[in-house]
Amino acid sequence: MYETNNKMIIGKKIFLNAVEKDDLEQLLKWRNDANNRRFYREYRELSMEQQLKWYETRCVNDDSWNYFAVRLKQDPDKMIGYCGLIYVDKINKSAESAFEIGDLKYRTEEYILDVLETKLTYAFDNMNLNRVWMEVFEDKYYDAKEHMLDYFYEKLGFCWEGTKRDVAFKDGKYVSSKIYAALREDWKLLCQ
Repeated sequence: MYETNNKMIIGKKIFLNAVEKDDLEQLLKWRNDANNRRFYREYRELSMEQQLKWYETRCVNDDSWNYFAVRLKQDPDKMIGYCGLIYVDKINKSAESAFEIGDLKYRTEEYILDVLETKLTYAFDNMNLNRVWMEVFEDKYYDAKEHMLDYFYEKLGFCWEGTKRDVAFKDGKYVSSKIYAALREDWKLLCQ
């Protein structure tokens, strides 16, 4: 079901390939959207100069970052989002998971699960990671989606590990974040 070659990681309906300079304008647009930005650690709008610096620093020159454009198999030129395995710790075999489906038309269970499954398969089978974790900020918008997100994470073997209380100051108030993690052994059991 999932294939990997030198240029892409193939899922059911999507494939992942390395973020390229040509992708930066669309990434910046999604990144600066206020509805998306509220869930990121970095709260400011970024300029193209900052986006280019991020690209050069993280995507090109930092082997602890694996950042991918999410594209449709049926339309390979159509980027619908991005995802990453970042802060890769090769000693402890862990990484943080990041993802965003920027094109709202594809922000559905089918595509979200495909992106996450494809990325986790790559993390555990190709990168030989033992643990993939993610941080999800809570706020009133997240509360409306919380059960859906918990369902996705649980379905993919993520467990809620705890809450970081008042971890960020956003929109004039402190917000907490939930930490989820998936282990290779749990993932393998789900795949049987």
